Amino acid sequence: MKEGLAFAARKGFHNVQVEGDSKLVIHAVLGHWDVPWNLLTVVKEIRELAKKFFAIKWNHIFREVNFVEDAFAKHGSRILSNHIWESVTPQFTSYALNFDCIDTGI
Repeated sequence: MKEGLAFAARKGFHNVQVEGDSKLVIHAVLGHWDVPWNLLTVVKEIRELAKKFFAIKWNHIFREVNFVEDAFAKHGSRILSNHIWESVTPQFTSYALNFDCIDTGI
């Protein structure tokens, strides 16, 4: 979430939608819930990054239906360095993306 917001800020986006499967983190960032001690630093950094946007929408997405993110997470656990796919959808997400599009009617 933090890296995604940092990337969006560097690219000059003004309106962003943040989706995450951790209800705890979403509500902690929004100030609805107390921040656990082990997340204090990252929540503070996310809040600072969020100030850079004109509009920001926060959504909790259940892990069980967040297929594209799950594909990225599984891939990310197998690589050694950070990578950003900016102009092309990576092949490993195609099945999950198609499933999401079918489910939403897109």
